[in-house]
Parts: sequence; structure tokens; C-alpha cells
Amino acid sequence: MPRLFVALEIGSKAQRQIADEQKRLAETMRGAALRWTKYEQLHITLVFIGQVSEERAAAIVDAMRDPLPYPPFRFVLGGLGAFPPRGAPRALWIGVKSGAEQVVFVQGLVAERLETLGVERERRPFSPHVTLARWKDSRSSDRPRTTTASPATIASVDAQGVTLFQSHVTSAGSTYTALVECRLQEATADS
Repeated sequence: MPRLFVALEIGSKAQRQIADEQKRLAETMRGAALRWTKYEQLHITLVFIGQVSEERAAAIVDAMRDPLPYPPFRFVLGGLGAFPPRGAPRALWIGVKSGAEQVVFVQGLVAERLETLGVERERRPFSPHVTLARWKDSRSSDRPRTTTASPATIASVDAQGVTLFQSHVTSAGSTYTALVECRLQEATADS
């Protein structure tokens, strides 16, 4: 059964810039039991679909072929945080510093399209971010302090579309296969 998710890709330039920030953070957070996200897997997850039947996966691929009625836009990544917001952290992330409203709007369009195919909307409010690392084991004291050494802006990204991915989980970690790209496109009068 395919395991699917829709993401906003950030491009290789932003991935390299974030990978540089990961290296810097790895030095400052030595001793924390972190598993760093691989360079090629850095993205913003918009909708996690999970495991679905082959038949349902085919319908989702088909639905994601049509462009989204929203123009391409630019967003900026910067600022660090951790989930959950209190207690022992599980994920270290970089946020969307500007352009978050556009990312949230596009996420809503994707969630709405997938909802027509029976994919339930996430109950928590969507918080656009790129996961930098996950704690294997953590304590409240592992929570990163607001790092003034961290640059305010890490990367800027020109969003042209969203991608439906299939995730393959193995003992060596996850790999992602792009199934279809759904372009962003200015809405026309007849759409």
C-alpha cells in the first residue's frame, strides 16, 4: 500500500543553504540525540495522506494533475523552533518567515482537493515549516534556546507548484519518489 504526502519543494539552492545551517546547529547542539533530515528530503509537508490502497492512490494522483488556482509566489525561510511547543522536543524546524500566508492558503487548497477523495483534514492548525531534525530521545532541557547566532533568513524559495510524493520506509530510513507535480497557476475567468 502506497504511503503518500503532498509537499512544497524548496529547491536545491535552499536545500544547500539549510544543510549549511544544519551543520552549524549540529556543532552548537552537540550531545543532543538528533537524527538530521537528509539534504534531498528537506521540504514543507502540506498534507500527510498516509497509507492508501493502490486504487485510492491512483485517484489521488489523478486529482493532483490539475493546476491549483493560485499564482506562483516567493517565501522566505528563517527562525528556529521545536515541536511540541513545550516539554521534551520531538522535532527541530525552520519556519516560514515571510510568505507564510501564501503557504497556508495553498495548503488549504490541497487539503480541500484531497478532502473530496476522503482524505481527512488535520485537526491541528497548519504551521508551515521544514523539519531539520528529530530527537531520538529528548528531555525538556534539550529544547533549543532562541539562537541569536542563527541567521534571521536562511533561504528564499520561489514556489511554482506542489508535489505528491510516495514515501518508502526502510531500515536505512525513508526515500521519496515524486509521483506528480501540481502547478500553481493564476486563476482564469473560466476556471
